[in-house]
Amino acid sequence: CLAATSIDVTKDLSSVSFTLTKSAKWHDGKPVTIDDLIFTFKTLKSQGPPYYRQVLRKITVSKTAPDTITYTSGRKGDRSFVSLVGTLPIHPKHFWEKNGLEQKSMTIPLGSGPYRIVKATAGKTAHLSRVKNYWAKDHFTQKGRYNFDEVIFNYYRDNRTALESFKTGNDDIRLEDDAVAWSKEYKGPSLDKGEIVKTSFPSNDPGKMIMLTFNQRNPIFKDRRVRKALALLYDFEAANRILFHGLYTPVKSAYGTSELAASGKATAEQQALLKPFLNKLPENILNQPGPDLENNKLTSRQRIRAASKLLDEAGLKLSGNSRIDPNTGKPLVFSILYMNRRHQRILLHYAESLKAIGIELSIPELEAFAARKKMLEHDFDMTILQWMPKMLVGTSEHLLWGSQLADVKGSYALAGLKDPAIDASITAMQLAQDWQAMKSAAKTFDRIFRWQIHAIPLWHSNEEWISTSKSIVTPEPSPLFETTYVDRFWQKPLKQSSLK
Repeated sequence: CLAATSIDVTKDLSSVSFTLTKSAKWHDGKPVTIDDLIFTFKTLKSQGPPYYRQVLRKITVSKTAPDTITYTSGRKGDRSFVSLVGTLPIHPKHFWEKNGLEQKSMTIPLGSGPYRIVKATAGKTAHLSRVKNYWAKDHFTQKGRYNFDEVIFNYYRDNRTALESFKTGNDDIRLEDDAVAWSKEYKGPSLDKGEIVKTSFPSNDPGKMIMLTFNQRNPIFKDRRVRKALALLYDFEAANRILFHGLYTPVKSAYGTSELAASGKATAEQQALLKPFLNKLPENILNQPGPDLENNKLTSRQRIRAASKLLDEAGLKLSGNSRIDPNTGKPLVFSILYMNRRHQRILLHYAESLKAIGIELSIPELEAFAARKKMLEHDFDMTILQWMPKMLVGTSEHLLWGSQLADVKGSYALAGLKDPAIDASITAMQLAQDWQAMKSAAKTFDRIFRWQIHAIPLWHSNEEWISTSKSIVTPEPSPLFETTYVDRFWQKPLKQSSLK
């Protein structure tokens, strides 16, 4: 916490106290106060985005000295609690009490960081200017950072428009998340002349996994045989070759190829964690990190036969060309929710596979706002989830896969998972007091998650794709820092650009 001069953590990690520095200032010159921290906490807990309302539910706050704030956790030993409250954003109480927190307006917020927002146009741009008298500019953690005098964020309705705008010189930095675009669409005079530079940065975390998540609030998806059948019908090798030009890597573990990924036979520590649940877990879970379907080089016909057999066993019988939902007596139709239109092509590819076994895949096209609303209301059968787990495990696993939030509307527990073995492994991650214990808990979580087939991994990437104008200088990748461009990139002296 940059605004703290000291941090005091109890041995059982049940509470943490921060002493606020006197030098922290808002951009209007007023000091950052303990009242601001309390106001921020209470507002985020009661009115904030779903993420904050979820993670702050069992945390309380109090002013324990004029310059000290203490956060208390709902349970002891939770390692992630300290980092969570220590990285909360701080908002100015005096500003929002005057300007009205409830009002929906384009009021430019007051901040305390290295940049201030000077202008914004809804849905189009946000213009930031570097603060010359930024209170922490001489702090050792800020050296060499925040090198741009002005930063302008341009917003576009779709990725294609954004890319074409970038290639004509309207923007200096672009992050790409689409393999086909990265492979095929970065072409044109600006790239031929070297005015635009493409760079790949390795991820310091386990990487980004894109997966199809089952909404297990639907009784059909509670049956592992159904989940396994649907997973069998996704052919990664074919999809990667046909749709993604071979740019993605096969995905098995939720943690990619990091040391958190399950491997080989379960260790004694992992067996101890799994033991209470073995009678409800697949029988070979102690011997292999994941089910056979992860390594099976089945042909398309073999996949269809194996999946059909599993669906028959689960009671989803074939009548004519359609599988019948035993609960309704009607043909089985699964609706998939997604927020990125570029995901349509992988879903259409997958829909053809499901059609071969008598299941119709409905792929409605919704605006991002409507899709997000349905997602947080858990109104879908399956959805595409992008998950980027961290090496410090426990928090995202709890939010996405823990049973405590499964019935909470607006939560990120999209799968509605209620798996006691998963819960036990998440708790073990959160309470681990050393790296080995945390790693063992993560490996156990990964083993359970894969064997229970709680999601269908679509693809995995452990690289970040960034393109910049040639005037932008990027630092060497470091395992200590994430690749963040606003604070770590800089710009060479500008000449008249040939792009303009």
